[in-house]
Amino acid sequence: MTVLIVLIALLFCGCQAVMLNGAEVPATLRAPLLERPADPALPPWLEQRPKLFEFSSWDQSYLRNDPYPARLLGGMAVGNGQVFALEGLSLPLDTLHNVAGPDYQLESRFFSDIVLELRRGLRRVHWERQRIRRVAGTAVNVIDRSRDGLSLYSIDFAPRGAMIEGSAAQRCLVRLSVVHNNGPQAVDDLELELRSVLGSSSDELIVERIEGTGRNLAIGTNAHPLRCRSRDGVLRVRVGDLQPGEQFICAFFISFADGSDARTVLRQALQSDPEALLSATIDDWRSWMAAGAQVRTSDQRFDELLEALLVAIRVQTASSGAVCEMSRYSFTWLRDIMGPALLYPLLGRIDEYRAMLDYYWLAALDNGGTANALPINVAGLPKAQPDWESLPTGSGREAAESVSYAVLHYREYVQASGDWELLRQRYGMLRHALIHQDLRHGCLLPFSDDETFRGSLAAAQGIWAGSGLRETHLSANSSFLFVAAAQFMERAALELDLPEHAAQYRRLADDVRQCTERFYWLSDERCYSPALKIDSLQPLDEPFVDVTLKPLWCGYLDRDDPRAYTNLESIIELLPAHRGLVYSPLHPYYQALAGLMGFHRGICTGMSYGFYLDNLAQLDHPQAEALFAGYSEFFHPTGTVSEYHVVDDFGRLVYRYDDQGVQTDQTAAYRSWEAGVDAAAMLRYLFGLELDAPRGRIVVAPHLPAGMDFARLEGTSCGATRFDLAIERLPQGLRVVISGLDGPLSVDARLSLAGPIDELLVNGRPLLAPSVNKWDRWSMRTAGLSAGPDTPLTIEVRSHLDLNY
Repeated sequence: MTVLIVLIALLFCGCQAVMLNGAEVPATLRAPLLERPADPALPPWLEQRPKLFEFSSWDQSYLRNDPYPARLLGGMAVGNGQVFALEGLSLPLDTLHNVAGPDYQLESRFFSDIVLELRRGLRRVHWERQRIRRVAGTAVNVIDRSRDGLSLYSIDFAPRGAMIEGSAAQRCLVRLSVVHNNGPQAVDDLELELRSVLGSSSDELIVERIEGTGRNLAIGTNAHPLRCRSRDGVLRVRVGDLQPGEQFICAFFISFADGSDARTVLRQALQSDPEALLSATIDDWRSWMAAGAQVRTSDQRFDELLEALLVAIRVQTASSGAVCEMSRYSFTWLRDIMGPALLYPLLGRIDEYRAMLDYYWLAALDNGGTANALPINVAGLPKAQPDWESLPTGSGREAAESVSYAVLHYREYVQASGDWELLRQRYGMLRHALIHQDLRHGCLLPFSDDETFRGSLAAAQGIWAGSGLRETHLSANSSFLFVAAAQFMERAALELDLPEHAAQYRRLADDVRQCTERFYWLSDERCYSPALKIDSLQPLDEPFVDVTLKPLWCGYLDRDDPRAYTNLESIIELLPAHRGLVYSPLHPYYQALAGLMGFHRGICTGMSYGFYLDNLAQLDHPQAEALFAGYSEFFHPTGTVSEYHVVDDFGRLVYRYDDQGVQTDQTAAYRSWEAGVDAAAMLRYLFGLELDAPRGRIVVAPHLPAGMDFARLEGTSCGATRFDLAIERLPQGLRVVISGLDGPLSVDARLSLAGPIDELLVNGRPLLAPSVNKWDRWSMRTAGLSAGPDTPLTIEVRSHLDLNY
């Protein structure tokens, strides 16, 4: 994404509203949590299936007479690792967009949009109300439209489950459509119309092919053949007349193939019972949800947000095991794996996280080396390792930045699992990722020019967004990541008995750190600059959220480093905040043109929330509470997060919607990298949990925001030891309980209150510890406490004040 393209597009289009599917996109207030209703307006088919009414509260509605900008539409997705589509991003809300199959890998383009309409005679029904909801714990979406007692429901899913594995149905998206007349009068001459934007008709079906590839899709229905006809890329299903209370039900199957005929897959899939597929899919999703650690708090909406972010990651994980970004990009990306790297171990999903690492290893061997992004459909046995030591210095997007993440992935894996053997096997790749970065002047690093934040950095600093930052600037972000990676590689080399390598990594870390502090630290502003000008080595003289907050987040700084505190204090002092989130405002060069898009404050990435909250939580800053408590302001109504947000209302930055599958979304709408970063930051705020499996140790540093009485993390693990972690509010303090252990753990704790701490108790016994006051929060620390199967651990801090927080 470049801001320049945004602004050129604006100048070209003038001040017109964003148009999706040929109509101005409105929206409305999000719908409240829907209990399973006893609603006579419901079609009988739905009334008899209560499982479909266990909805997440994160949903979105649209009222035709209450429009708002397209950027406020949040997306949902359906996918099973082989077939995928987004919806909720255009009208009608069940438009299938960014369609992929029979695997997730993008080739020349995605398939075009698939749109369902209902006609009455020659006229399309114009709906007064639309709503998209997700069945709780699943990626099954229910979209309904209504007008004057007439309703159309779409139940959309990608089949999953043991009974589906390997079948034709696994290569299909399925839509159950229900038309219902709840009005007092008969409605006549109804017809469902399904079209693919670039599709054509064939044998009463719709087909679409991606030129230059073997990929093709076919769309058909289980409706009676006499009701069906196809012409000009439109599949029509005759509904006929509906008397009051009557309904019509059919299923559409969208099948995919590569190198063969999708019509063959479709004919096989149509033999399946769509209801059985739906039931199996719901069961599979809920089994998956139950398999990981469970987060339960007194704030159900937060719990459901975390679930929505988990769905966003799993639904974008290919059957190969690769996590990817299906909105616009596809592929598996080194930096984007870092989202699950931070989140999955906290939730006991270490095996799933390892599968992502295993796949990247397979793809890197197939590629003959690491790459910023690799295809997600590599199959077969791993190729032989290249001679990592003799590979050249990285260039382009592998010169710096993303390759450091390759090392940090294994840092997170080792910390959660205690398993050094995997790193031993792949040590050559990780060594290459570090020592072959393109060091300038012996200690400075370039941009990769693929950093997610580079467009917003340009807009904030007044840099021409069409230029490559790699050609004009050096990157503080690359340096922070490099030092963190080098520090871990030193530790790894010592573990693997490679002292010469350890000494080399120590020198590299020291050299880059010294230059980072010399060139990027702004003495007057007391914070880090995001970049240096290549020609003069002069730093940009303003902080930037996504870079200046990176040192503590990635491990370049320790939380006890005074510079971490100073850096955060300066960010808060120097940058404006909106709804609790600091942001880098637009440079005057961009203000007027940005106004054409209807916003003025600025743009931020979907990770800005996570970076800021993580810094606040680690340093126990009181502003963390307001930022956490305001999570509903930042995330989309569907519980999702995008590549770029507009600060004014935190809607998605939208400057192009492509219904033909070439670019699909600019900027990307539905993200797994940002989902992992933000969810991990929220869990770090609540539990402050850090895993140190090699030492058999955990750290807890919990917080409970106002209005939340408890938070529980049940069934997570550190190495081979499973445990539960509970945080409970006391009238005048806080209690931490570590229980349910099946092995021993050492526990370090940092507990704080918004008032003086009078005592610290461990299993009911007072423990002497100093109390420290910072930012009007008092904290105490203790280390080396023991917990085990027969010795659960309870830690309390108490104040003589009624804190009422």
